[in-house]
Amino acid sequence: MRVLVAVLFSVQVFAATAYDVRKHEGPDLDAATVIVEGSQYRADLATRADEAILYTSVLWTGGAKATALNARNATWYELTPEPLAVRSFYLNPLMNGEVKKVRWTMSEKDGTYTARLTYDVVASMGGTRVKVSCTADYVVETTDQHPRGLWLGRIFANTRLLEVDAQLAAGDQTITRFPIRIRLTATRRYEGGPPMQDVVVIEVHDVRTVKTDPKMFVRPADYRHQEPVIGVPGVG
Repeated sequence: MRVLVAVLFSVQVFAATAYDVRKHEGPDLDAATVIVEGSQYRADLATRADEAILYTSVLWTGGAKATALNARNATWYELTPEPLAVRSFYLNPLMNGEVKKVRWTMSEKDGTYTARLTYDVVASMGGTRVKVSCTADYVVETTDQHPRGLWLGRIFANTRLLEVDAQLAAGDQTITRFPIRIRLTATRRYEGGPPMQDVVVIEVHDVRTVKTDPKMFVRPADYRHQEPVIGVPGVG
């Protein structure tokens, strides 16, 4: 007599919210998919096989640091939780100096936030005074259909200039609705030279409910810790 025994395996599956993010900067397009379950976040970046990358995914649980994963090299390191934050190369003065005339203004109308940031950096290079002026114009369109907490980390990226970042952090906290489109026009001008400008647009698409496995929010145990080397962990 044969006895058939059925063994049931319990697999934990949770409902989570996912959305796609697309960043346009000139002719370049970057994309990521974000998954949020409670206080756990995961962002998976779309990457090309021929491009050098810092990370392929970011994990975050709401703390001061997030975990960057590089699936190509099985490495991880910690970073500031702002992988989706809007940024521009032209907000970097490319020199160390005294930060002056930091100004920040921000207003809101019908769910659209408009902000302007300006600052100067003055330094002496080879005995010559050099001044760089930076301007950032932000337009953040938001919706009340989704909570602000679905956004992974900051909206405005840090510049690593303390006086400037204090204004950006305060502005970030002012936005209480979920951003669906962010536009940054950044301008950098060396005194006596022409302005250089960059436009960055970030858009959110297809907010949806998905099923997730709790393991996807946990750093793989076989990944080794490695800080970025020559800009890319595991390369060099």
